Amino acid sequence: MHLSQEDLKQLLRKINDKTISRQELRLLQLYLHSDNAKDMLDQVDFSDLHEAEESLFQPAENRYQRIVSQINLPRKVVRFPPIWVAAASVLFLLSGMYLFYYVYYSTRPQPEEEAQVVRTLTTAPSDRAVLQLSDGRQINLDDSTNGTVIADGAANIHISGNQLVYDKKQGGSSTGNNIILTPKGKQIRIVLPDGSRAWINTASKLVYPVSFSGPAREVEVSGEVYFEVSQDKQHPFVVNTVQLTTEVLGTQFNVSAYPDDTFTQTTLVQGSVKVGSRKESTDKKVNYSILKPGQQATLYNNGVEIELGSVDAEEVVSWKDNLFVFHNEKVQDVMKKISRWYNVEVEYLDGMEGQRIGGTIPRFKELKDIMQALVSTKLLKYKEEGGKIIIMK
Repeated sequence: MHLSQEDLKQLLRKINDKTISRQELRLLQLYLHSDNAKDMLDQVDFSDLHEAEESLFQPAENRYQRIVSQINLPRKVVRFPPIWVAAASVLFLLSGMYLFYYVYYSTRPQPEEEAQVVRTLTTAPSDRAVLQLSDGRQINLDDSTNGTVIADGAANIHISGNQLVYDKKQGGSSTGNNIILTPKGKQIRIVLPDGSRAWINTASKLVYPVSFSGPAREVEVSGEVYFEVSQDKQHPFVVNTVQLTTEVLGTQFNVSAYPDDTFTQTTLVQGSVKVGSRKESTDKKVNYSILKPGQQATLYNNGVEIELGSVDAEEVVSWKDNLFVFHNEKVQDVMKKISRWYNVEVEYLDGMEGQRIGGTIPRFKELKDIMQALVSTKLLKYKEEGGKIIIMK
């Protein structure tokens, strides 16, 4: 896992002043188990320390031991119905990093039935990262030079790596939409024209105006996007998907609406949102549900009612921190997430698609590394054949 010195410094300071989130703590713990962590800590410049930070970071001697002793991430106890049992708790070394795994499997006997082939094939709106301007021009973000500034209507768009920042410019039309398309294996961050921030996950699409000028700040999502919305009580922020509409004033939340999923979900991290179905009801009226932090609204494709449940919201949005978090999920659902990132088709043998697995894995650069992590759970084996991943017992 790679962290820049500045990123590492920021996480360590959050440890010291007790403002670090659970997901950031997990990321830091994984990093500190890597081979080069101690050397990296010795190289970090802590010359600008506040007085309260000196005892943890200075002197450099034994700095690593002092920091590690501050990190105590308790294992989360997860309870399942009696048919599920904890099969293994595996501590393994992979690419110089320790990963903690909790694996669950069904003890219920499976009936004999004719073998059938099940496949996972995910789609993406584009095979490259693209910004489409209001006049239809398309900018290939993969080829754009850092520091590029593009004028579109009433906005200047600053491009730096995987991040876009909008700011207002004098003159120009404020009408028209911009569209960002991400391919498999790519994420884009954007600061929208109103100052709101969005993290656009792999294989996703975000449609938004060049300038928010109406009574509401409306955007459209296909795929998955995490939002941190700037507060504006006079202009609510509205996220539309095919099935759900989510309205907020200023908050942090995640919307998942992949076309190849059987559901659409909104998960609230902070603040308050109201969620309504866009499916036509008999009375033509939209019934909204109000979410509290830690709640998730789910609308299934073949359903009409929104289902509310409690979740670990930080786990849901862990994708933006380059982590895969699986919580007692079917192997088929696990591999769907992996398929979206690594652009691979998956096939299942021996009824493996229904087995369940849980754990946290950093998003490795290579597919073979994450597959080896899954194999290390002893739950499954795999082989590559004809450009596909085949999962088997």
